[in-house]
Amino acid sequence: MEKKSETDPTNIPIIDLTKEELEEQYSTLVIQYSKLQRELENKSQQNHDYKRELTRLTTLEAEYLSEIESLQSAEKKECDRLKLKIQNLEEEKTEANNRNNALSEQIEQLELSIFKKDEEIIKLQEEFKSISDNLNSSDNKNELEELQLQNIDLKQQISEFDEKLAETIAYYKKQQVENEERIYSVQEDLQKLNENYECKKEELDEAKVLIETLQEDLMLTKSELEASKTKPLQDGSQGNSLFAEVDDRRLELQDRMALMKSQYLEMKQERSKLLSQIASLNSRNAMLCQRWDSEIKNRTDDDDKLEQAYRARIDVLESELSACREEISVRQKILAKNLDSGEVEFMENMLDAKNKDIIKLRKEIDDFSLTRMALSRQLRDCNREMMNWRAKATKSESVFGKLQAEMEELKLSKTSETIAGNQRISTICMRCSQSKKSQSYSTLSQPKLKDVVENLCRISDVGIYDDRFRTVDCSRQIKRSNLRESESNFRSDCDISEDGKENIVSVKKSQLEYDNGVKKVQFTEETVDNSNKKNGKLKKTGRIIHCKPIVLKKKMKQEILHYYKYRCTPRIKSVARRYPSIDEEKDVPL
Repeated sequence: MEKKSETDPTNIPIIDLTKEELEEQYSTLVIQYSKLQRELENKSQQNHDYKRELTRLTTLEAEYLSEIESLQSAEKKECDRLKLKIQNLEEEKTEANNRNNALSEQIEQLELSIFKKDEEIIKLQEEFKSISDNLNSSDNKNELEELQLQNIDLKQQISEFDEKLAETIAYYKKQQVENEERIYSVQEDLQKLNENYECKKEELDEAKVLIETLQEDLMLTKSELEASKTKPLQDGSQGNSLFAEVDDRRLELQDRMALMKSQYLEMKQERSKLLSQIASLNSRNAMLCQRWDSEIKNRTDDDDKLEQAYRARIDVLESELSACREEISVRQKILAKNLDSGEVEFMENMLDAKNKDIIKLRKEIDDFSLTRMALSRQLRDCNREMMNWRAKATKSESVFGKLQAEMEELKLSKTSETIAGNQRISTICMRCSQSKKSQSYSTLSQPKLKDVVENLCRISDVGIYDDRFRTVDCSRQIKRSNLRESESNFRSDCDISEDGKENIVSVKKSQLEYDNGVKKVQFTEETVDNSNKKNGKLKKTGRIIHCKPIVLKKKMKQEILHYYKYRCTPRIKSVARRYPSIDEEKDVPL
């Protein structure tokens, strides 16, 4: 027993140890394992802290380096500035020395001139003495008196000239003040005249535009008058549709021209808007590229961190596997050599209990590593969600900009549409006023106010600017459709039955007969459609136009009724008086 106590229990083989010694050895191993685990955790924490400190120090180092570079650049700039100052001061010093030398030379010259002047003064004093001695004589006295008298006369003349000069100066000063006032008033008048000129110029431009529009209206009215003056050759004939076709084509061309003008202006506005949008999109593209680069860097950093965590976990698991395999192989060899069956069972039971504890500890380690990996994944997912939200925010900003641009376009289009609507109302009313004149060459009767408003002025609630807002009657629209659908050139004539239905007969080019050089339509059996039979009777082929009733806006109704009330024929005026006036707030019946 004394020998066993002297020796190290770890070096003693397991067979020679007792149960208590094995338990003590196992407890010491567990304590050592826990200590090593704590030391490992402390070391890992220290390693993590050291890494954080290293990153902090690297950032500080970068900041310090940037500050040092900025200070060095500032010092360089300051040195350059001081060097420039020194150079300027040296140049000023050289200039001052040169000036000093020049001044010293001037002083020497002045001293020489003073010395010469002193000598001249002495000479003049001597001459003055000699002259004064000579003046004391009688001849010189008479000359002096004459000279004094002349001097007095000259002084009087000089005083007179001074007075005249002062008067002239005062006179010219007054004139100068008056001229300045005149110049100021003239400048004000000139400014006013310039303003008036600009106003008149604007008025003239507006008048030119009005004249152009009036000329266009005049041309339209002239063409409509010419169309209304044309009459059929015979009073008993049912009319010819050629004039109506020409009128319709002309009106279509005018509408197309107006549409093309409005589209051209809209295209100009869209071009300017698109150019501004291109500039803004270029700047946004640059900003998005920068953001994209930063987001890619963040994503790569997150992926690298995840890879590092996975690799660390894999290394830990591989090391544990290798250690477990080595322990199992060693224990199997030892047990196979030295232990009996009873001891083997006892050791297996002990090992099972201890293995359970080891499994629990390993599960805790696994949970810790898995939570760490999950946190790194969550961090990556959060960063990706942040990137997605940023992208959505940029999309919403772009959508908001588009909506603002559309709002501005709608405002501009409303202003242009109001002008176009007023023009179309005027054209509608002009055509309606000429409907009575066109009775001489068409078989259509004069429509009542209600029929005109229902058939000619049906528009949608969207506004006056729908393509359905046409003032051409239904018969002409049907004629256009027949002309477009046929392969050869067709002409058509419209007849209104007693029931108010419209029957269209299309006639081919070969069926048109000439009477005194004028084309006329004759109805033949070829125009009969066998499908259009009722009770054995044939009717003229055609189709009925179904016009869906569309509600007019109140203001539009009032404008049309106002036109019919004050500008149309007496018959339509009498019909218009039945309806309420514009000033009343009731709905206008149609």
